[in-house]
Amino acid sequence: SQLIRSRRAHVEDWIAVLVANHLFSGLDAYVSANLWDLPAELSVHPTSTGTNVGLTLHVR
Repeated sequence: SQLIRSRRAHVEDWIAVLVANHLFSGLDAYVSANLWDLPAELSVHPTSTGTNVGLTLHVR
């Protein structure tokens, strides 16, 4: 009985993870589709103390 409840809880957890994963994937696809033509340049350069990240946006 305890084992069945434990297994049910694990199944519910996996279902929640699966649903969250699909929601985040859908959101990522939506954002990517809307920003695909954004005139931006991203640059990443290593430095002696870490990493330097730069973003340039061209405004029309």
